[in-house]
Amino acid sequence: YIDAIASKIEVYTPNECILDFFLVTFMDSSGIAVMINALRNMTAIGGKLYVSGLGVQPNRVFQASGIDKLIAVKEVSV
Repeated sequence: YIDAIASKIEVYTPNECILDFFLVTFMDSSGIAVMINALRNMTAIGGKLYVSGLGVQPNRVFQASGIDKLIAVKEVSV
């Protein structure tokens, strides 16, 4: 996932990127790595990174790792 997200950021250079975790039921250090890498890529182009749709377990990891201090949660409506 890291390469796929980095590629999309490189191609589209968005002002903001929202990683949607709606279908994610489990997250570990690999998920943290995806978020940190995406944050690094977005920061490099002057953009903002957000996460959305965090379930209970992924949200626990998000907060316990301290990433919630670096990446804001932005809920989007469909």
